[in-house]
Amino acid sequence: MTSRIAAVSKEGREYIDGSLDRAANGHWRYPISLARLLLFGLLVSVAGVVVGRLAIRSTQVSDRQILRVIGTSMTPTLLGSHRECRCHDCGIRWPVHGLDVPANRSDVLCFHCGGRAEPGPSRPGDLVSVEIERNSHWSPAVGEGVAIQGASGLRVKRVVAIAGQSLSVDRGWLMRDGQPLDAGAPWMLVHDDRFRRGGQSRWQVETGKSPTWRSRPGGFGASVKQDQPSGWLVYGHRDVYQRVPGTAEDPPPGRIRDDYPGSVTERRWMRPIDTIRLGFIAWADQPSRLEVAFWSSAGIVTRSITCSPGENPVSVDNASRRPSFPALSDASDAGVKAADARPPVTPTHPLALRLMEGQIRINDLKIFRPIAYWIAAEDEITAVWPLTIPPGHVYVIGDNVPWSIDSRQQGPIPTSRILGRVRLCEPSTNVVLREPGERSDPP
Repeated sequence: MTSRIAAVSKEGREYIDGSLDRAANGHWRYPISLARLLLFGLLVSVAGVVVGRLAIRSTQVSDRQILRVIGTSMTPTLLGSHRECRCHDCGIRWPVHGLDVPANRSDVLCFHCGGRAEPGPSRPGDLVSVEIERNSHWSPAVGEGVAIQGASGLRVKRVVAIAGQSLSVDRGWLMRDGQPLDAGAPWMLVHDDRFRRGGQSRWQVETGKSPTWRSRPGGFGASVKQDQPSGWLVYGHRDVYQRVPGTAEDPPPGRIRDDYPGSVTERRWMRPIDTIRLGFIAWADQPSRLEVAFWSSAGIVTRSITCSPGENPVSVDNASRRPSFPALSDASDAGVKAADARPPVTPTHPLALRLMEGQIRINDLKIFRPIAYWIAAEDEITAVWPLTIPPGHVYVIGDNVPWSIDSRQQGPIPTSRILGRVRLCEPSTNVVLREPGERSDPP
């Protein structure tokens, strides 16, 4: 599927053909009137080089058009028509594709806890601003969202590679110049500890260790003496889609995978994710230091975090980090815990933290994973890899990776088809895109 965008007039009306708003004579609305252009030409002829530079700059000024997203291929970054679901068990709310879910559907599973969720009323798509480029030499940068002209209107995609860069495939994952495409990609929510099913946190205190973490409303606290670190606080992930509906049992342990919560009717095999990010708010009563451990298939990455007295927004991940401990041949829980020096992290318990010194309270524990760009086997065999992007072209993918139709099926696109950059008119309220370490409103 693709994310279409439709023009919105000053009165707020939508144009369903996906074209930009046009003036009455059918021409594009330019930021510079004909009279002004003639005046600039006269000034150039009189003032020479200095005014000539100003005239050149004026031709590079972008138009701005306000458009509405009406498709699904950029979810969760840009939302088309959608409904907000609310989980009856944990209370979290998140948007799902409006075309997928009728208002009376009652079998929607919560991506967060596996509970039963109820869809709300239909809502329109996001409003975006398209900065229309008039400079023929302009080319988008990697990571930018762009509006692309097509036979049936405009489409929105993200640029993941530009001319001269090389794309390759590693076990289905797309790589750019030998590095994963998720570098610089948006981050999606995996788990938010504020939304606890039955009041139970997935963060568990390591037993048999002293000093230990104390559970407190909305988080945890600990204090340690010098050279006496606390026990570990360990996150256990759950495979929510394996939970038996209508039962009180917790879902079984599972890996973090490339779930797209907005696509509730999708049925596919989800790919395990190694790169994760932890965000939280830490209040330190004195200078304090935390250690965070991440499990990945390449080994265990540890990070040290120093907190000053007062409030400390924290965001830390294992992206592009060399493992502190190599991967074990026995990757089971028992195999990892057998090595006393290693943090107690495993494929199903991929995160742990402990207090090394000081006194601290932590709230709003959230786990994120990057949007990971992959290519299906049937699309991979249609191209020769590695693929070098030719001059005057870019490679684009929709952020709703499983659903989007983009360069993976159609190849690199000419930059001449790109109308301009796409930006949200207002900050997203999508809980799936909460920034790590961001202060949250109460649930």
